[in-house]
Amino acid sequence: MAIVTKLVNNLGRLDIILMYFFCSILLRTCIKKAGDSPHEIENNLHCWECNFPCHTLASCVSSDFCKCNDDYVGDGFFECIPKNSLPKIVNISQQELSFYSNSELIIFIDNEVTNGYVPYIKIDDIIIRCGSFGKKLSCFLPLMEKGKFPVFVSFNAKYWTPSEHYLVFH
Repeated sequence: MAIVTKLVNNLGRLDIILMYFFCSILLRTCIKKAGDSPHEIENNLHCWECNFPCHTLASCVSSDFCKCNDDYVGDGFFECIPKNSLPKIVNISQQELSFYSNSELIIFIDNEVTNGYVPYIKIDDIIIRCGSFGKKLSCFLPLMEKGKFPVFVSFNAKYWTPSEHYLVFH
């Protein structure tokens, strides 16, 4: 509130609507729901009521935090997408590679890449943009360190599939 007070002092009169916008939209503050019992408040039951609205497929779970419902992933505010829409790796062309050469890696996935999406893979902390041909991804790998790394796939480089596949570089 010190920020708001400073703004009011610097701007003179600040309209209530502007103040609400600043507090609820920019700061994304949350408050407890009216009528929650002390037991519910203490144990975070019933949860929170957000001034900044959560996505329709999310719930406000604490101060300043919305979480997508089960079976969805996203930021909870603007985006919640079904987990089953994330691509899954079906097969990898080769799982053992030389660490010192640039290699093309072919990955087969269960969903085709649709218009507007770009496929990516993540190996360790390295994110690589791939080309796509139906359910086949073509990815050119940079030089890698020796080791065994899990491989993740994404259509937006934000939400990644759980990995059950590994690449070994030796």
